[in-house]
Amino acid sequence: MNVRILPFFLTVVLFLGTFLSGISPVHAADLTNLTDADIAVAVTPETPGPYQSVTISISSYSVDLNRAKIMWTLDGKIEPSGTGVKKFSFTTGALGSKSVVTIGIIADATHRVDKQITIEPAQLDLLWESPDSYVPPFYRGKALPSIEATIKIVALPNSGALLDAPAGSLVYQWKHNSSVDQQASGYGKNYYVFRSDYLNKKEIVSVQAADGGTGSFNATDTLEIVPVNPKIVFYADKFNEGTDYGNALVDTTALTENEITIVAAPYFFSPKEKILTPGFKYDWAINNKSIPAPDPKNMLTVQPTEGTTGTGVISLSLENMGKLFQSAKNTINITF
Repeated sequence: MNVRILPFFLTVVLFLGTFLSGISPVHAADLTNLTDADIAVAVTPETPGPYQSVTISISSYSVDLNRAKIMWTLDGKIEPSGTGVKKFSFTTGALGSKSVVTIGIIADATHRVDKQITIEPAQLDLLWESPDSYVPPFYRGKALPSIEATIKIVALPNSGALLDAPAGSLVYQWKHNSSVDQQASGYGKNYYVFRSDYLNKKEIVSVQAADGGTGSFNATDTLEIVPVNPKIVFYADKFNEGTDYGNALVDTTALTENEITIVAAPYFFSPKEKILTPGFKYDWAINNKSIPAPDPKNMLTVQPTEGTTGTGVISLSLENMGKLFQSAKNTINITF
């Protein structure tokens, strides 16, 4: 069996050797025909910010740069250079500054190829809101998004180059949870609107803004938003004064008058303009016994019978019938 295989093996080796001998090797040191198009440049990170470390590397499929004489200059100053020096690192300046890096590939005394890169650090500010999330009047905090709420993000350039760009000339590329949203991306599209998904514990949105004409400057930023659970907070509605939104009712509240009107504020439910519509189910109970829904549905007036003393337990369960995971419950004890 070995005698039969051996001639076949030798034939393959001889054929392969003949095939390889017909290929002319690349003369790595011959750079006289090299052009700047033969040099590929990679910048890491692709969109550096101010005072950030940047690494520039070069590569080529035409020649072996490991044997090439390479000269690096930064803003006209010669940096560490030499044969096969294919990487260079530096730190960017402040916002609005420019760093000009020139890469020279030297073939001989008469032939040199230069590649120039201008890096201008830029930054974006990402501002977000949940425009359909409910908060009561005079609330000083932010309306947070619950699951399945609408979220809007706006990208605001804050560096000189981006700010000086003509209106609508910047190209924005939006990514939502690592997937590019092509429909939401494009010229002048500096905002992004989406609805949080109940399958996601957090929503990650990133954007890149670039000069649409030359692409000479750009910036990126990323935002993580964690949806919250909606909640119910109770307040007292005072006669001739309105609802006292400045003081939430604590777990146990003493009744100091003949009656009390409890107002339920459904924090972070959405959409906010429909919280009193049939799509929101209010289930009030007194001492664990359900009672008919009051009118309006978020206000309950409690008046103990004459001579009664003790504690009454008031509870409210609220459910958004149009969304799977928007519900909340709260309980308060009224002593009288």
